Amino acid sequence: MQARLKRHNWHRNLLKSQDVVTVSAGWRRYQTKPIYAGKYYGKYDNGLHQILEYNPEHEHCLAMFWGPCAPPRTRIVVVHGSKEVFRIAAKAVVLDHKHSSKIMKEHRLEGKLHKILDERTALIKFESKYDVTEFEGSPIWTGSGILGTIDKADKSGGIARCTFEKSISKCGTFIMSLPFEVVAPLFFKPCESSVSDNKDSLEKEDPARRRLRRRRVDIIDGEPCSHPDTSYFTWPISDLIMENKRKETVVVMSKEKRVELINKKQREESDKLNRIGLSKTTLYY
Repeated sequence: MQARLKRHNWHRNLLKSQDVVTVSAGWRRYQTKPIYAGKYYGKYDNGLHQILEYNPEHEHCLAMFWGPCAPPRTRIVVVHGSKEVFRIAAKAVVLDHKHSSKIMKEHRLEGKLHKILDERTALIKFESKYDVTEFEGSPIWTGSGILGTIDKADKSGGIARCTFEKSISKCGTFIMSLPFEVVAPLFFKPCESSVSDNKDSLEKEDPARRRLRRRRVDIIDGEPCSHPDTSYFTWPISDLIMENKRKETVVVMSKEKRVELINKKQREESDKLNRIGLSKTTLYY
């Protein structure tokens, strides 16, 4: 199964490839040995992934492991260790239940000098079990660090014609990086002991069946029928609606009208005070 995994911020350490972890996917709990991979930046990067010794610290990576099939976009929680006090190590999302993506690992293939054709050109002999023709154009280097490329290879003997940047010596080793596919270790162990069943769980009725039943409601003559507006939960909503209705309407007016209205109110107040016998000396315009 393939998943897109990222380390949880609460977990301090990184997860190592092929280490035993506990996976929680839905109602399943099991132990497995995942391998982590990132993007392959070699010459043959046609949808391949390169194996990682540890998962990235702040980035997502591809995790491949064995486990029961789960639909895509299923959330997964990964826990490292089997202690009672645990911390979530990583979280992931299922991408596919098939191993469609290939995870590659670099393998160093050593060769020996067969014949020197020129100062910078030589025939290098590798083991015959590897088909060297598939790696034409791939880099090659000597033990002293002189770089070169494979120009042409022979199918039968494992001999390849290589060109180097500088002149090479007769005694020396020639190294070529050879990618090969890595498969996740076949390990799956369900965690049945960690989940305990209650003794009376089988005697109780299934709650899913109880939800299907409908309660019978007796309506007595003279009582009003139940209406959604009269329910308890709609009271706050109805109160808010009534408050909005009680609020005075705000009329937007110009500045001149506002000044005129203020002066009119002040005149009315001054007239009332004059009738009583007092005089208001100041008026604000």
